[in-house]
Amino acid sequence: MTGEAAKSGQQVDPHQAKRQRMRSIAIALGLGFMVLLFYAATIVRIGGAVQGKQSQIIQELTKTS
Repeated sequence: MTGEAAKSGQQVDPHQAKRQRMRSIAIALGLGFMVLLFYAATIVRIGGAVQGKQSQIIQELTKTS
């Protein structure tokens, strides 16, 4: 909004500029949280698969001994 107003030559109300900045910060924090959430979920899923594979390998090795 601020960019559009500046292009059209309108003055930007300081209150509107502050609200837009706060909204942008909130969106950035939300996006960052989502990235961290997906990253953590991926690590947990991969970690579980690796742990299961290690257990399976250990079981197979102990059976053949």
